[in-house]
Amino acid sequence: MYNKPAAVDSSILASRLRSCREFRGVNKAEMARTLDIAPSSMTYYESGLAIPSVDKLYAIADYLGTSVDYLLGRIEKSPESVRTEKDVADLIISLIDYEGIDLNRDSCGAPVLSFNSKLLNAFFQNRLEIEEIKRDAAEEHVPEKYFNKMFKPMRQNETYILRDLEETPLKLKDGIDNVAIRRKRRLTNDVADGPYEYAAETIEAEGPKKDIKKDGRHE
Repeated sequence: MYNKPAAVDSSILASRLRSCREFRGVNKAEMARTLDIAPSSMTYYESGLAIPSVDKLYAIADYLGTSVDYLLGRIEKSPESVRTEKDVADLIISLIDYEGIDLNRDSCGAPVLSFNSKLLNAFFQNRLEIEEIKRDAAEEHVPEKYFNKMFKPMRQNETYILRDLEETPLKLKDGIDNVAIRRKRRLTNDVADGPYEYAAETIEAEGPKKDIKKDGRHE
């Protein structure tokens, strides 16, 4: 079945491009000069009247410290929301509650995330190849038309994989539900506050212990 390529919503791109630029505290003229983009083109981009070419879009995303997917509206959360290493740690801990995502050790004993999912592995493999194409094109100064020719099939492949990923629901490990997930994280956070808070949360999670009489009956 033929799948039409996803259309780019220029209004979303314009809004996110402008907000990311303002967050960085740079003006359009400075950004245009740094990226070798005509100032008028930047105005068109931020007004939703034009869409940057692929190479310019990547340059803009890298300059603003965000992702192309966020600028185009393909994801709702900007990478800028992850600001510290604690944010990264919290994100990873939340992910490994789900089936197919595990925190293991590599052959040297270093921690590594692993994905027991053909779709996730295919996505990351494709993304690695995209990054290699971008890096090689920058180092070898590949002309834009050749870069686009190399990049297009990889981008199309990612679109198909993302479509399948969106249709594949995540399952929590061990049959635990979201309430248990939240309780687990709350207990983990309370460990740093001392044993009393942790003990109190444990009682709440497991329920009060009933006294047992000598004859084995519960009171």
